[in-house]
Amino acid sequence: MAGIDNVGRAGRRQMPLSIAIDTGGTFTDLAAVKEDGTAYRIKVPSTPHDPSMAILDALNALKKDQPELVVEQILHGTTVATNAILEGRGGRTILVTNEGFEDVLALRRQNRTDLYALHPTVPCALIPRSQIIGISVRRGPQGEVITPLEPLVHWISRHTHIFEGAESVAVSLLHAYRMGDDEARVADSL
Repeated sequence: MAGIDNVGRAGRRQMPLSIAIDTGGTFTDLAAVKEDGTAYRIKVPSTPHDPSMAILDALNALKKDQPELVVEQILHGTTVATNAILEGRGGRTILVTNEGFEDVLALRRQNRTDLYALHPTVPCALIPRSQIIGISVRRGPQGEVITPLEPLVHWISRHTHIFEGAESVAVSLLHAYRMGDDEARVADSL
């Protein structure tokens, strides 16, 4: 870190430390490595109501064990969202996509472990089909309009019953990476 002296109280050279922290649903893991390769690992209980508290607990445990360490960088990752998906604990989400593409999640690009199984085991859908809504709009790969966005006032009124009780809405339209205006208009209207 800029402006931090790397010499300790007793005149010893302090070694910069790189830290990686993973906040999970049950535990928060910290791994740290000094320039000389010395590694530290700390595991503390997670604090789901405020993940930053577990991060501070892990950092404080490291500092208590190694007070002379100087932090150079901290990398952070989390498995909280992954765990929520795997455990089916996510909120009620509505997916808005192009009309005609509502079943793409269920089709799964034919990606399955046994391609020729007559009765394959299919995992639960991330979003149930009843919560996926198509909207009449289409852009080409360069962002050109193929089918203009249908009037949003009428579209929303036709689907109000589906949006009731939704905790989140994902808007994912074809080729929005090139031209995201339609996604933005749908999101703003919702």
